[in-house]
Amino acid sequence: MHPHLGRILTNIIITLLILNSLALLILKPGEASYYIAVINLGMLFIFLFFVFFEVRREAKASFLKKR
Repeated sequence: MHPHLGRILTNIIITLLILNSLALLILKPGEASYYIAVINLGMLFIFLFFVFFEVRREAKASFLKKR
């Protein structure tokens, strides 16, 4: 994954995490949209970790190629 793409994806994910967290403050735990927001929050964290480790793996591979 290109580092610029990783940075853009990270910014988008963090923005969505913040917005989703704010939505959780407004929603009531009994509503269906609350549970959808919780699932969405979990999926965003998983995607964030995937992007983070993918960018690190690519950076490490490109560093080893240069040597």
